[in-house]
Amino acid sequence: MIYYFDNIKVNTEEVTLIKEGLLIDIEPKLFTLLIFFCENSHRALSRDELINTVWEGRVVSEAAVNRAVGQLRKIIERDTAKPLYLKTVSKVGYQFIAEVKKITSEMTEDMVTKSSVTQSVTTTKPSNNSRKTIVKYRFTFIISFLFLVSFSIIYIFSKSSHIEYLPPVEITQKNPITTTNNSTFNPYFDPLTHDTFVLYKPDPQSFAQIKKLNSQGQSLPVTDDSYYYTDVIPHDDTNLLAARLNNLNERECEIVLINIATQLIKTITHCGQSIINNLVFNSDTNTVYYRYRSKVSHPYSIYSISLSSLRIQQLTIPGATSNGLGYTAFELSPDKQQIAMIEYKSEDTDQLQLYDLNTQEIIQHQNVPKDIRSIIWWRSKQLLASNSEGLLNIDLSQQLTTKVKSTIGFGRLSKKSDHALLFEKSDSQSNLVKIELTHFNQTQLTNLIGVNGKSAMAHTSERIIFFSQTPLTSKVLIRLESGEIVETHFPEKIRHLTTLEWSKDDSKIVASINDKIYLLNINSMQWNRVYFDFNNVHYVSFIGNQHLLFSAEKNGNWNLWSLNLTTKETAIMTNTEGYSGQVENGYLFYTKFSSKGIFYKEISAEKEFVLVKDIPVTDWNNWQVNSNNLTYQQGGKLKQYNLKSKETSILYEFSEKPLQYCRTDTHFEAIICELKERSVSNIWQADF
Repeated sequence: MIYYFDNIKVNTEEVTLIKEGLLIDIEPKLFTLLIFFCENSHRALSRDELINTVWEGRVVSEAAVNRAVGQLRKIIERDTAKPLYLKTVSKVGYQFIAEVKKITSEMTEDMVTKSSVTQSVTTTKPSNNSRKTIVKYRFTFIISFLFLVSFSIIYIFSKSSHIEYLPPVEITQKNPITTTNNSTFNPYFDPLTHDTFVLYKPDPQSFAQIKKLNSQGQSLPVTDDSYYYTDVIPHDDTNLLAARLNNLNERECEIVLINIATQLIKTITHCGQSIINNLVFNSDTNTVYYRYRSKVSHPYSIYSISLSSLRIQQLTIPGATSNGLGYTAFELSPDKQQIAMIEYKSEDTDQLQLYDLNTQEIIQHQNVPKDIRSIIWWRSKQLLASNSEGLLNIDLSQQLTTKVKSTIGFGRLSKKSDHALLFEKSDSQSNLVKIELTHFNQTQLTNLIGVNGKSAMAHTSERIIFFSQTPLTSKVLIRLESGEIVETHFPEKIRHLTTLEWSKDDSKIVASINDKIYLLNINSMQWNRVYFDFNNVHYVSFIGNQHLLFSAEKNGNWNLWSLNLTTKETAIMTNTEGYSGQVENGYLFYTKFSSKGIFYKEISAEKEFVLVKDIPVTDWNNWQVNSNNLTYQQGGKLKQYNLKSKETSILYEFSEKPLQYCRTDTHFEAIICELKERSVSNIWQADF
């Protein structure tokens, strides 16, 4: 179904909203609300009816409905103070007064059918002579039909014989371009100057800056300021385009133009919040393509901005997913006519889409492996991509993806020539440490390769469960009181793990792995998936021993829910967002997906309160409630808020130590943290 009113087009099949020829970003809930208004144009609708239909009868306040209508007005109205389409009806609700036109595919079919019927009715009864003519024409028609079928078969086979079967990609050698002991990453090779532009961090606490590696092998700094740069590409032989964050707390993204010689910087546009952005430049049209989202809770879309007119256009609208990722990587084709884009999906695969810049349509899509970090066009019908498993060869002609052998450790990619590419290779190591809170003595608990963290301490012993990752393996391990490390043998491949937590009696462990909930029985050391109504879950923790608290997205909103492990019954715990949470003494403590801070409320009440302000949404898993104390990290300090006395104290100051995911033991005698021991990345070249 397509709805038209004035210069606005709403397509329910494609889930798109076009206003004045521009594709407009709209949240799924607001899109559903707009469709309901279009279907009920000129009828006064009460807020109760909107709640029962659009919100499917969920417990939603009238204030929430009013907010949604206000947001919808901002999208469709020219002036929200004087709405032309969406009127408020006093003591009733709202009325959509636009003149809406509907067009369906069935209407077109009906027109064709009516035309056929009219022709059959107006045809006169044939005479004997006309019967002979009909037989003659039938014979001619059959001969013509057989000729067309034969021609079609020949055409199809001739087309298939011209499919471009690409040779396999084989790497002949790999060599380092940089050999630093810090972080050098995000390479981009400029084919005009033969310079390579990179980002670098001299130490883990530094903000990423821009550096140029010229063709003579010299390393020359380009920027040295208080911004955190996330990408850099050439604009011309004198200027660079870069994306950067204002800091790592507010994380406001902007795109800038940098003069290499004078280092003068000009802001081009804002690019959203908390975005590690990557840029693509089309020199033919003087256009920059980038990812954008207005809030952390929104999925990434692909936008473009003309550097000539500064006109901004949204190219894509991401589908609804369980974690709001949207589009994760994209690249411009060699002929500058298409963009290859990766859209995150909640299933076992993501989706590659080819977007035609002339028709502004997606002309091809195919499934690709999960978590692709970077893509480049290798040939006209071939892409190379990287994820945690290595380098991937994507054949667009046959719509096949194969893994290039012996390519573990590939990060950001940049094409250098037809036979070479640059890539980022990282090496990180972290282990668990115990810090006593009396004398601050530090003891190393694990000495393993890879990244080891996201730990949880048992309530009745000193056992610790944690997540261990190397380039080749991902495991859930338990450190026993004796110091022995035991593997739990998780039955599937772990793409990502969000949380681990012990039950109150330490008989079970719950984990959120690959957007699903799993339970580990400590006695039998057996993992089992928890099957219930929700397919995609982000966060999970225990409420006692037989209930779980989990966060999931439903109807476009993130909230916290409880799950009875015996009956599999669920109940909503928050109505105003919830992303991570814990239950303590009848109170629910939680964070939100799009608002800073730690909140709390009585479990049986609706009214919520802010407990700690200015906790970034990115720190949703960097706090805990334990024995009437809230522990959280803020400003390089581990703080403790006593829920009874309402007093705040400092447990530990991190100074320059790269510690994260700190957890206190039951008696507040020590903390267990993940200590980052090494984080090195360098630029390498692969020859083919």
